[in-house]
Amino acid sequence: MLKLLYKFRDYKHALTLIDNLNFKQYLPQVYEDWTCTMLRVSSLPDHLLRNRLELKFESLKQKIAAE
Repeated sequence: MLKLLYKFRDYKHALTLIDNLNFKQYLPQVYEDWTCTMLRVSSLPDHLLRNRLELKFESLKQKIAAE
C-alpha cells in the first residue's frame, strides 16, 4: 500500500500511514522519492527549492531521532 501511495505521488497519505502504523523505517524511502520528484518537476527557483528540501530533511531527521 505504501509503495502505491508514493508511486502515485500521494506523499501526504504515505507519511500519515507511516505515522499511524509506526513504520518509521520507510520514511527515508518516501522522502527520497519526494525529493526526486521535486527535482524533476518543480518550477521553483533553485534557492527556494533548496530551502524547501532542507526543511523537509530537517523534519525527517527529527522524526527518525524520535524513535
